[in-house]
Amino acid sequence: MTILIITKEHKTRVRLSFLLQKMDLTEVEYFETVDQAKWALSNYKKKKLKLILFDETCTESNKEDFYGRISALHEWCKVPILLITAHIKHEFIVRAFYTGIFDFVLKPIDPTYFQTRVHIALKFNQESSQRRTQEDNLKKDLQIAKNVQKSALTPSLHLDHIQLDGFYLTSNTLGGDMYCWFQVSEHQTAVILYDVMGHGVAASLITMSIRSLLRGMMMKLVDPELVIQELNSHIHELLKDDIVEQYLVTAIYLVIDTKEKKISYVNAGLPAGFMMNEDGDLQRLTSNTLILGFLPQMVIQQQEIAYTGRQRIILYTDGLQQGNEPLQSTHFNNYLAGANDEDLIRYVTDRNLHELSHKDDITMIFITLP
Repeated sequence: MTILIITKEHKTRVRLSFLLQKMDLTEVEYFETVDQAKWALSNYKKKKLKLILFDETCTESNKEDFYGRISALHEWCKVPILLITAHIKHEFIVRAFYTGIFDFVLKPIDPTYFQTRVHIALKFNQESSQRRTQEDNLKKDLQIAKNVQKSALTPSLHLDHIQLDGFYLTSNTLGGDMYCWFQVSEHQTAVILYDVMGHGVAASLITMSIRSLLRGMMMKLVDPELVIQELNSHIHELLKDDIVEQYLVTAIYLVIDTKEKKISYVNAGLPAGFMMNEDGDLQRLTSNTLILGFLPQMVIQQQEIAYTGRQRIILYTDGLQQGNEPLQSTHFNNYLAGANDEDLIRYVTDRNLHELSHKDDITMIFITLP
């Protein structure tokens, strides 16, 4: 443990050293000024610092320099600063707290009071250090969880008869959005996009729990009504009554049959998807089912869309919208005719999605049917 004393007064230095020794605190560094300490103290010793004793008196004439030195100390080393000072005006000491001191001791120094303030400052520094270590470990764990969550997103699929690309941007370290797709037969592809309401660890755990089931569910059941019913039952069981309203799930599930030129889908509460051809003809994949998880069993009626010619399907979660306002039919008009992945990248770039702050996760899927 190292304590830094900054004082120009020899008597004060001796007095402080004596009181610290009585507390068995003997690792002490001494400097006359803040600048000397910052210049001379090695990084190794700086990291060992637990407390700074700063001896200076504030007056009307030197107060700005006084506050500047406290601020410089606070920025230089994030440990408690105990101000040792003569009588000081109330407004001066209040501002000193805002500037960066942890506590103060008035001269002449009372030994019991001084030792108490030092003990409290050192205890605070120890607890702060432990908290920072815990926070650092938590950040590392969350980053690992974020990487795992991103790895669960299905890679792009580019075949002669279908192309799929996705984009995912979380507003938090961990989010509640997810997408995946699987080829269930030579001409059929199952696609799902879902959004767990809420953010953080709980939403992410629910998201990953659902994701772990999807491959088997989509490959075995395939049919939108069956998949959504099974998914709803799982979510309802997962979300007990006391938290069900916090973490309801919205989703859209499609089965695209490129041989029959048919799309079957169920939209459970997500914003309406867009299906457009190069001429601008539009069909919306509107919500037709209750949000998932609220009821153990639901009435589900899938929709079917027949198509001809080249189509672009765009699905997205509500983080892309401004409030509850749905996107206009012309919103994606400039992103229809190019390659699937290039149009998605261009949209993200044009809208500065990576640069702007967002209150909700943003997830999108671009699908091209040549």
